[in-house]
Amino acid sequence: MSSTIVSGRILSCRPQPTILLIAHALCALTMLLLAASAFTAYANAQTLPLPYGNVENQGVPTPCPSTGGWVPGTTCRSALMICDQSLNVAPMGFTYGYALPAGANNGTVVAFSGR
Repeated sequence: MSSTIVSGRILSCRPQPTILLIAHALCALTMLLLAASAFTAYANAQTLPLPYGNVENQGVPTPCPSTGGWVPGTTCRSALMICDQSLNVAPMGFTYGYALPAGANNGTVVAFSGR
């Protein structure tokens, strides 16, 4: 390692600890981004056109229970989702709740529990 003397002060070519810390952080971030992109899988929904399915309502609408996370005042309905045969997916039953807006309808909000 070489040093240079300038006006009585010794200047070192050795990197300062702060510069080393920043360099290590940038290197670690680069490695993390490369690893994340290497293990990213594309979803089937990114191909067009998507095959269609059907949703068939089952039974009659009933008031949603007051427990289990349902919004008070919503109406519940059981349904069956039947996917296109090309997807090779068995029909899936589910229950959804809905509430009619008091005024003008400005949009739709959908929440899934993931269970």
